[in-house]
Amino acid sequence: MQSPGPPRTLYHYCSTEAFYEIVKTKSIWLSSLSLSNDTLEGEKIIARIIDRLAAQGVFKEQVMWRFKYTFMQYERQWEGLGFCLSERGDLLSQWRGYAKDATGVAIGFAYDSLLKLAMQSGKPPLSLEKIEYDSAVHWSLTKPIYQRILDYVNNNPLMPFDKTMANVPPLNYEGPHSSDEIMMSKFALGSKDIHDLLFRLKLPAFKEEEEWRLLNLSMRGASNYFYRPRGNSLVPYLKYDFSGFAPFITDVILGPKHETPAHIIDKFLNQNGYGVRAKLSEASYR
Repeated sequence: MQSPGPPRTLYHYCSTEAFYEIVKTKSIWLSSLSLSNDTLEGEKIIARIIDRLAAQGVFKEQVMWRFKYTFMQYERQWEGLGFCLSERGDLLSQWRGYAKDATGVAIGFAYDSLLKLAMQSGKPPLSLEKIEYDSAVHWSLTKPIYQRILDYVNNNPLMPFDKTMANVPPLNYEGPHSSDEIMMSKFALGSKDIHDLLFRLKLPAFKEEEEWRLLNLSMRGASNYFYRPRGNSLVPYLKYDFSGFAPFITDVILGPKHETPAHIIDKFLNQNGYGVRAKLSEASYR
């Protein structure tokens, strides 16, 4: 049986304010994923799988701490920014979680146009990624990373390691374990296996979302970031113009608790160059 191709449309759930900005500016914002509602974003879920793989062997405590240290260094060096999308355009959990308790909008973007935007993004580069939720797949993808770390540990004599160091040392740390720790840090930073999985795995509990992402991976603290306030946080973001890609917005669904009549949304879309008619969510949620 032939596997299905990618979806024609991917949906971004957002507040009415964000919908307005996206339509008016013809641009999308990628925000920091490490500040999302999933506490295992990025390298944390990989580190958890590595821990479980390592627990199958018999390792001394200092070896286990070196496993953890590898990923702590990785976390300190890479930032993932993403624009989150779903294959499903009218999902109650998405309305509640990402569209201001169903008062917002789900914007449907053409998959082909998203892919073209990613391929032609230049710097900072983008990729369009499908999220993997299957635990068995996580396990198989992470095993090569585990093996690389295990080979490193087996081929490099271990100096005594004070686990309290794992909380503080930067890459240029010049303490008693300097050369050993820097070598471990360079191993972490050079691991393509880890890099290729960052922000592409989520727990099965999130599977209903059927998520895709426009994803940018940059060294943490990159000078090309912009910043905006969100609640009690200051969030880094990147902005991408999609005005040269058509059709881009191909569907608009109004949340169950959205109050603007559809015909007004239609006029707003038409005024900004989109021949799209809004429709109401079928979710019975008030």
